[in-house]
Amino acid sequence: DRNNTRQYDWLVDELQQSASDRCVIVAVHHGPYSRDTAHGGYKDIDDALDKAFRQSGRIPHLVLNGHVHNYQRFERNLQSAFGVQRTLTYAVAGASGYAGFDSLHTVEESVGLPGDVAAATYVDTLPGFLHLEVSATEIHGRYYAVPRPPVHLQGPVQLKDEFRIALT
Repeated sequence: DRNNTRQYDWLVDELQQSASDRCVIVAVHHGPYSRDTAHGGYKDIDDALDKAFRQSGRIPHLVLNGHVHNYQRFERNLQSAFGVQRTLTYAVAGASGYAGFDSLHTVEESVGLPGDVAAATYVDTLPGFLHLEVSATEIHGRYYAVPRPPVHLQGPVQLKDEFRIALT
C-alpha cells in the first residue's frame, strides 16, 4: 500500500498522540480539494488523509494546504465518510509569497468536487494571507487580501473571508 510510509506512519502516530481536549490542525502541501485550473485537487492526498484519520481514530478540526497560488475554502460533511455529524474545513492558503504576484491560479467554479464537499469561497485575484486564532473553544480564521506589488506592504488589507470552527 503506497500510503504505508514513514511520513504516513508519523501522521497516524501524531494524530493518536494528540490530546483529545486540544484542537488538531493538519497541514499538507498538495491539497485534497482545489478548483484551480493549474493543479486541481489530489485524490491520493484525500485518500491518505481519510485513511490516517480512520486508523488514528482522530479527525482534525482543520486541514490546510498551499501549493495552489490562491485562497479557497471548502466544507466537508463527514456523515457519509465517517458517520459523524460534523463538518471539516479545508483551506487552500497559497496566495502569499508567489514570485511577482503577476497572476494567481484561477478558480473555475465548474470544476467538480466530491458529493460531500462544498466550495465555500475563494479569492483568486489578489495575494493575501490567512490569519488563525485558536482559543479553548474555537478556531477563528480570517483571510485578508493585500494589493499587488509594489504597494503590497502599504495596504490596505481587505478582509475577504471569515470562518469559525467550534472545538467541541
